[in-house]
Amino acid sequence: MHLSPRPIFAACAALVMAASAGPALAAGGPAASHRAVRAGSSSWSVVPSPNPSGHRNGLAGVSCVSASACTAVGSFTHTGVKRLIESWNGTSWSVVPPGNKGHGGFLNGVSCVSASACTAVGLSGRALVESWNGTRWSIVPSHITRKAATVLDGVSCPSATMCMATGARYTSSSQDSGQTLTELGTSSG
Repeated sequence: MHLSPRPIFAACAALVMAASAGPALAAGGPAASHRAVRAGSSSWSVVPSPNPSGHRNGLAGVSCVSASACTAVGSFTHTGVKRLIESWNGTSWSVVPPGNKGHGGFLNGVSCVSASACTAVGLSGRALVESWNGTRWSIVPSHITRKAATVLDGVSCPSATMCMATGARYTSSSQDSGQTLTELGTSSG
């Protein structure tokens, strides 16, 4: 079965407000030139962000826990589609290696509850969940990641021990057969 999920690169910026009342960050843009945009009190400005590949770089989601701690996710193309994770330190963006770099795919959404607790979701042949522990990203086992025809598009984590992810499940090779999908992720620690 071959799925062709929604386009990898967002055409419009997705906005997630910073936890503080300070500036906000948005990530997104056309495939040819992803960008991060920063809002101050009354305007938006482009903030340079790394492009790991010469073409088809894109950010699809961003989450900020403060004005100096944001994570953006997406993908880039270099001998196949690869997951892209970038970190904002209040001054500049830098690329952070995803969990199990051998996996291809893309990330659509991210939610952080602190600088050391983030969850990202997307697709790598099937639904994908990754977790950040403050040091490194790792792929998280999930019931729906065993279902080949699934994709996760968004995630929200109100705490370090609970997240809700949303996406779609396909019952045939046609995208017209999509059904809504939600997954609750919990941990004891």
